[in-house]
Parts: sequence; structure tokens; C-alpha cells
Amino acid sequence: MKGKRVYTIMKGKSVSVLKSITREQLLGNYSKLTGYVLLYLLLQFTVAQILVMINIDNVFIRLLVNFIQSVFTNIFVIGLYRVCMLTVRSQQVSLKEYFYAFTHDPDKVVIISAVMMLFVSLIYIPVILPRDAVLQLGMGEGTLLLIKCVWMCAGLIIYVFFMIHIALWIMLYIERPELSSGEILLLSKRVMKNHKLRYFYLLFNQLGVVLLIILTATIGSLWLMPYICVLNINFYEDVKGETDGYLIEA
Repeated sequence: MKGKRVYTIMKGKSVSVLKSITREQLLGNYSKLTGYVLLYLLLQFTVAQILVMINIDNVFIRLLVNFIQSVFTNIFVIGLYRVCMLTVRSQQVSLKEYFYAFTHDPDKVVIISAVMMLFVSLIYIPVILPRDAVLQLGMGEGTLLLIKCVWMCAGLIIYVFFMIHIALWIMLYIERPELSSGEILLLSKRVMKNHKLRYFYLLFNQLGVVLLIILTATIGSLWLMPYICVLNINFYEDVKGETDGYLIEA
């Protein structure tokens, strides 16, 4: 019989320390990583252009197209995290490593993407509901708008809470290939148990970086995306070192 898993509550490194470590690790590595970010952007653009040619007038087709795009996005993001992880660990990086997810159980990425898509779909249910059908129930325009706003705000809060729980899934997918998709999500939830507030603060600190990416029409992402990836990797390394029981099977 397996023993009960125990996770020790530890504070870990502060966000400011993690940011300082990240900046030091990126020195001298930007030229290499920006090339992979450019590859990521080109692949994202290519997939988006292919999918946009599909007729999306139907709600279900639209959801299917969005799901396919989210799968490819996660695969490309995994590749970016993979090369960033190898770089900061001073290990050999090749173009093959960027396509890591294509050759290492991509079905896990599909399943996890489906779970994430489910939460996203819950947020947008009021948006895709036929307006005329809802108004026939006797609701006024104002009531309908209020319900949509409340539903979307509540759904967004639930989605953020869910994403914080599974925040480590990409790193676990890369480092724990023996785990199934369900075990990856479960282990991330367990490991994040005592680190949720610290990770939320980490996300809050990245808002400025995301804003810069938007303001520079994604050009800034060539330098800022490696920073975001490495910062999250350092958080993962810190949590892994501080969590008693990480190596125990999920």
C-alpha cells in the first residue's frame, strides 16, 4: 500500500530573486533564444492562416478550429520551454528539441488542451447562445447583458484559478515523460498547493512584459518571451526543490 504523500510548506525564493536569476541566465543567450521565438511566431502565423480558411460560420466548427489551434499553440510553447530549459542548464540545444512534443506522446498535449479548452468554452457559453432564443424566454436586453457579464467574470476567475493549479504542466510534461496527461495535471495541482499565491504574484509581475509585447506589435516578444519562459522555469525549479515528495509517482 502506498504511503500518504506529504508536501512541506516552504516559502521559496521571492519573485524579485527569481527575476534577478532570470536576467543573469539570459545574458549571452538572447541571440539563440530569439531565433526560436521567431520560429514560434512564424509557425503560429502559418497555422492561423491555414485555419482561417476554414468556414467558421457554424459554432461547432468554430470551436473545433479553436481547439486545433490551441493544440498547436501548446505544442509550439512546449518547444520554446524545452529549448529555454536546456539553455539555462547549459545543455546542447538543436532544432530537433524545439519539436520535442511531436515525438513525445503528443496525445498528452491533445488531452490537456481539451481540458483547458473546456474551461475556456464555459466562459464563452453566454456569448455563443442564440440571442433571439434567449430573448424569447422573456429576458430584456439589459438583463441578458448583465447575465453575460456576470457569467464571463465568474468564468474568468474560475479559469485563472484552474490555470494556476496546472501552471507546471509544461515542465512536468517535459521532465516526467512516464506520467499520463491526468497524472501531469494532478501532480501540478499537488505541487502548487502551497505556492498558488506566489505564482499569482509572479503572473502579476509579468503584466508589464505582456503589455510591452502588445504595444510593440509582438516585435518585443523576440526578447520578452524568453524572459517569461525562463522566469517560469526558474519558478518551477524553485518549487521542485522546495516540495517534499515531487519525485513520488502521481
